[in-house]
Amino acid sequence: MMKVKSKIEFIVHVDNYKNVDILTFQEGFYHLRFIIYVVFNNTKQVILAQPTNIVDLDKSRQKYILKNKLNTNNNGEQQDTQKRKNKAKSIIVPHIFNEYHAYCTKTFLIRSFFDDEIVGINEICTFELDLEDYPLPPDAQIMIDCELMYAQLPDDNQEIQTSLKTNQIQFNCVSLYKAEINKENIKSGISEYVPIIFDEDHFNLAGLTLHSCITDFCQASGNHDQMNSLSNQKLIKQNRLQQQTKHYMQPFDSQIDQFHTLKQNSNDELMKFYETYISLLRDQYLVTCSNIKAIKKYFDETVTCKDIVYQSLFEKYLPDDLPASCVRYKSMYTAFSGSTVAEKEFIYQGEKLIENIVKELNQLNKLNIAVWYKFQQMFLVNSSQITKILRKRYNRFNKQLWEDFICSRSVIVDNHSIFTNTLQIQQNEAESKLVRQKALTKENAYYNAVKDIRILSDKMQNPVIFNDIFQLKSKDYDDIRIFKKTAFHLFVFVHGFQGNAFDMRLIKNHMMLLYPECLFLLSIQNEGRTEGNIEDMGKNLAKEIIDFVKKWCPGKQLGKISFVAHSLGGVIVRACLPLLKEDFQDKMFTFLSFGVPHLGYMHSKHSLINIGLWFLKTWRGSVCLNQLEMKDHKDLRQTYLYNLSKQEGLEWFRNVVFCSSTQDHYVPVESARVEKLQEQGGQSIQVYNEMVDNLLSNLKNDIQRLDINFEISEKGLDTFIGRKAHILFLELQSLMRMIIHNFDHLFI
Repeated sequence: MMKVKSKIEFIVHVDNYKNVDILTFQEGFYHLRFIIYVVFNNTKQVILAQPTNIVDLDKSRQKYILKNKLNTNNNGEQQDTQKRKNKAKSIIVPHIFNEYHAYCTKTFLIRSFFDDEIVGINEICTFELDLEDYPLPPDAQIMIDCELMYAQLPDDNQEIQTSLKTNQIQFNCVSLYKAEINKENIKSGISEYVPIIFDEDHFNLAGLTLHSCITDFCQASGNHDQMNSLSNQKLIKQNRLQQQTKHYMQPFDSQIDQFHTLKQNSNDELMKFYETYISLLRDQYLVTCSNIKAIKKYFDETVTCKDIVYQSLFEKYLPDDLPASCVRYKSMYTAFSGSTVAEKEFIYQGEKLIENIVKELNQLNKLNIAVWYKFQQMFLVNSSQITKILRKRYNRFNKQLWEDFICSRSVIVDNHSIFTNTLQIQQNEAESKLVRQKALTKENAYYNAVKDIRILSDKMQNPVIFNDIFQLKSKDYDDIRIFKKTAFHLFVFVHGFQGNAFDMRLIKNHMMLLYPECLFLLSIQNEGRTEGNIEDMGKNLAKEIIDFVKKWCPGKQLGKISFVAHSLGGVIVRACLPLLKEDFQDKMFTFLSFGVPHLGYMHSKHSLINIGLWFLKTWRGSVCLNQLEMKDHKDLRQTYLYNLSKQEGLEWFRNVVFCSSTQDHYVPVESARVEKLQEQGGQSIQVYNEMVDNLLSNLKNDIQRLDINFEISEKGLDTFIGRKAHILFLELQSLMRMIIHNFDHLFI
């Protein structure tokens, strides 16, 4: 097929930068640096896209509004700009770093985590990627890198002022986000929200939208008009649109001789070329128009494409009657205007055919560039609203993406105190392999066009969740509580044995990304005390919650309280609940526990774990482990854990979720799922099952029990003793995303 040069234009829109993780916060100077490039893995060749223009959209919007006398109150954009928590004051203006073909955002100073929680950036930069041959070969990858650039804050103010005046701030890359842009999506154009999340030690979010369009064919790359300041605002002005459309009017005219040569060599080759590029240009046009129409639903701003009407020229010159002796070619055509697919037979003859192929390609090129720049116009007044629309679509697509790994089953029961179905749990382990294999072969239409390579792991490595929803057969109770949407939702995260608040930070950070309007408390009151008495730890947690509410949401500002607990933390939460009854009983919303020994370790079947428990009790004098083994009293019904099972608390929650894993040997499955043992035994089995009745008999709402199967490929001591799965509850980010996106009823 004829070799075709092409130009792909990208728009990178950086909306804001958000500090998410207070535990790793560092004050100092920051900016983001972007690079887009193609890498050919076979030859190791790299082609860098050239950043060409930067526009500060807040400044451009003001000029556009004044010029066009728009009433921005109708679409709320002006109000949205005022709501930005902190519009970044440029320490260093955004610029193009020519040496690295990189776009650098404005530099901003962050001194306080809370005062500078969200930094408004609202800039766009265009990149142009010139390719000598398109489509790209299979070994080629289109990549986008975002570097988090950081410079430490000098010790005194005078030194800060000197650094700013002399522009001698030394920046270092402290974290790198790397993503692959899907080549197939490039063909039809990209318009996607991309949440840039850096590594665990720099868990901050840059809100990005990425847009692309193939804007030129058969044109060699020219000299780039590089703009290193904000003085040039022609990127999305009408005068540039007029100039560009003239340039794109006749890109194929110089190639007519090649078309004749292609026709003489092979009729099939000519039509293959035609079908490839007509469909590509058509898809680009339709996707861009579709994006404009979707955005127009939300705004009064009028960007119309009514003057851009496509009529297929090629079909006019298909012969109606074909001589039987002629060479026939069968192909499928879809009229660009949306008519039905028709099958035609024809022969190649006459000069009109090639002329009209050229005309058609030229016209589509012209239409593409016209609608592309009309799409860019919308950024002048609607940038943050466009980001909101694309963010909603991104969250919806992610939910679809994870559904392949969640198997939900509804179970009708007489009461929630059920026996463990050992056979079903064993079947889950075998079925998880089939689930992964099925997901591997499935073409997911909701897969994101821009994929974080750290999370873009083999689907075979994703966890599988078996979601058992237990519903009471005769439900004589409905939770009619109405939680105020305007009030705060407080999430309390409680770590486990010998843990600390840092253990819970990843799941808290992921929840903050999706629910930034909520309040989050990482409990610290029991750090270094988890070997003590569980009752005392419950009192510490209750006091911590009460103090937090008084400080951050006093009076009627608090609407809901939810708990996310790991291991011993879940037992501590239950110990604190009676102490919160007076003020917060009607506000309890979700109780979510990961690998929590709700029924203790009395019937643990793993000898290595039992030896470890014995060692800690003997040599460290661990009171809580003695309580969890129910050896703190000779009479099992007088032990702390048994008495705790009789205390109220769980029945206050609208959602109760017990997460477990058979691969987690630290906590018996029955204990984590709060289910009865089927074995026939003495008093210990009877007491154990009584605790299940005590805990669940008063629960009227549905209960969810999640059996999570991890794909653990690495070998080591943690895997051997079953500790790895216990840790993965807190470390596996794909699991966190699955639960937060697909079990959203737990959080809203």
